[in-house]
This record gives sequence, structure tokens and C-alpha cells, in this order.
Amino acid sequence: MVAALNIVGAGKAGASLARLWQARGIFVIQDVLNRSPKSTREAISHIGAGRACTDLAELRPAEVTLLGVPDDDLAPLARALANAHASARSGPDFGVAFHLSGARSADILATLHTSGAKLASVHPLTSFADPSRFLTGLNGTPCVMEGDASACDLLGSAFAAIGGMPMAIDGANKLSYHASAVMASNYLVVLVAAALECYAQAGIDEVPGLAMLTPLLNQTLANVLALGPRAALSGPVARGDYALVRQEEALLAAHSPELGQLYRLMAARAARLIDRADPFAAQDGKLK
Repeated sequence: MVAALNIVGAGKAGASLARLWQARGIFVIQDVLNRSPKSTREAISHIGAGRACTDLAELRPAEVTLLGVPDDDLAPLARALANAHASARSGPDFGVAFHLSGARSADILATLHTSGAKLASVHPLTSFADPSRFLTGLNGTPCVMEGDASACDLLGSAFAAIGGMPMAIDGANKLSYHASAVMASNYLVVLVAAALECYAQAGIDEVPGLAMLTPLLNQTLANVLALGPRAALSGPVARGDYALVRQEEALLAAHSPELGQLYRLMAARAARLIDRADPFAAQDGKLK
């Protein structure tokens, strides 16, 4: 018999995963509860299955429960679910409960242990900003997990069945792991936005600016993936053209102190990457 899955917090990630599990017969999507009835209906429409709930007390017993809420809401939600379970007249143990946070371990749900739950966290290392990318599967996405062994076994099979690659991590290391993902994904977006701000100073609007940056971004990413960061670094810092680096930093700082500070920090990190002096500590204008 296929296990039933309840979802509390079916956002883009939770709804995308549930759609895949439902379509492939991995889980039966049972009850769905979001912050508002509207978002609950939208999630169920995307999933193609599920019963809308408006309160935790309406959730029926299920073998698996996904908590797809923001990190700060995980511990309070776990307590509320444990209380709701304890208040029920009867019913089986809670089953498996897991969340999708990349930064928090399964221990943040520890109050659910009192309800007999086996706990886990699973973080698909991707961006669900565009759910349409995942209509056919996770396409080899690493799914980093930790928690109770039985829960990880069940969820590892479930994620593998929709194209994920389960990978184990020590829960104590999740903050460092997640910081890496934030740097590589979220802050790459911020750096592109900063580059576009520089283009704006040169009179280039965002749409043509993105078109101009696209081949450069693609080639840079290809280089760093093939060669590693050190060998892939190019530009004025790699050439030792420190007078130009300082000139550009001054220009940006005059327009925006924050943008100038970001440029300065990135230049210092670039120099450290290739074992050179900080461009703003050197005095000779050009490092040989």
C-alpha cells in the first residue's frame, strides 16, 4: 500500500515534490495546509491531489508529513503538531516527519519524538523559483539528508524515485553546508545585480545589460567548473593591474559606497585566491 503524505506548508518546493510523488505513485497526497485557503487551493491545483485543511486538527494520520515552512516556523510548528497529536482521541504514531531546510537539522523537530515520529531533513540542492523546471523530475539534483535512519531510508528512496541523488550529511554541519549554497546561488544573483548597477552607470539598461552579460556568465561558470576557481580567475586582479582596480573602486564608491565596498571586498578575495597582496594594501600601482 502506498504511504499517505500530509503537507504543512506546500510552497514552490513542497508542491513541486508532491506533484512528482503523486504522479509516480510514490506517495498518496492526503491533506494540505498552508497559511491561507487561497495558497492551499493553489498548491493542490499544482499537485493535482490533496484535501484542503484550515487547521492542524483537521490533518488525518499519515505515514509521512512534510513541513515545508520557513526555518523560524519549524520548531513552533513541531510543538503545535505534537500537541494536536496528543489531543487526538486515538490514532497511530505520527510516522515520519521531515523538513526541507538546508540550514536546520532534523533535531529542530525534536518535540515530535514524543508523538512517536521518526525525524529527518532533506534539502534538494537547487532553486525552486521556477517550478515548471521540475515537472518531469529532479534531474539528478543532490538531496542532502540527515536524521533518524529509518526516516532517511524511506525518504532516500522517495527522492531517488523522482530523480534526486540522496546524499548524507552530519546535522551539525548543515549551517556551513547551507552557507555554501547561499554563496553559490543567492549571492551570485546579488553579484549580477551589482554588475547591472555598474552597467547602469555606463548608460546600459537592464535588459540589454543581461543580454551582454549572458555569454560572459556562461563562460565563467564553465571555466570555474572545469578548471577550479584559482585557474579560472581572470581580469585585472589576476593580471596584477592594481592601479585599475583602485580606480574602478573609487568610481563605484563615489556613486554608491556600498557598491564600492563590495567591489573592494571581492578584489581582496580574488587576490587571496591566487596568493597575491590585497590591491588596496599594495602601493606600487602594479604588482609584478
